[in-house]
Amino acid sequence: MPKGTIKIWNNERGFGFIKQDSGAADIFIHISALKHHVRKPIVGDLIQFEIHRLDDGKERAVNCYLQGVASSSPKVNRAPKSTGVSIKSVLLLLVIAVGIGYKVLDLKQPDAVVEVAEKAYPQRKPMTDLYRPVKDSSSFSSSSSSFSSFDSQETASGYSCSGKVHCSQMNSCSEAMFYLSNCPGVKIDGDGDGIPCERQFCGG
Repeated sequence: MPKGTIKIWNNERGFGFIKQDSGAADIFIHISALKHHVRKPIVGDLIQFEIHRLDDGKERAVNCYLQGVASSSPKVNRAPKSTGVSIKSVLLLLVIAVGIGYKVLDLKQPDAVVEVAEKAYPQRKPMTDLYRPVKDSSSFSSSSSSFSSFDSQETASGYSCSGKVHCSQMNSCSEAMFYLSNCPGVKIDGDGDGIPCERQFCGG
């Protein structure tokens, strides 16, 4: 089975190219060729694959396996809980919903509902704690980070957006892939299939 290294990977579009250990031309790989892995490929991953030739003569990697990356475990169907437990859970949720409804509409403590709920489930946390107003909203500050599919790839490939627009200005398929994924205004993917410069470099 051929081996190689992930040379380019576009997480957003789910495809990339493999640099073959045999020295042959870089080969196209789609995310569908990788199944049951705990994570997606990254640049530098070692990979084993099979080569499939399409009707138009292009080649792509299939039945791929990332070396050193564990496979995800199959999902196990858990046995459903007993009916009695489910009914208790539903009743508790209904009591909580009624209590919150009173709180929102009347802006008053639903003392009667809370008292009934706490008597029915004395082992549970007091109902008043379930909808206690948040005093410090800063404790729920959320951190957001924009995901760039080529953060690590830009450093690994060594390319940068330098104003190139057409395939005639590119030097390799790897460079064309970088420009298509990172640089605005390029005109290197005429048919819009996500593979740039197919006639010059990336045609397989």
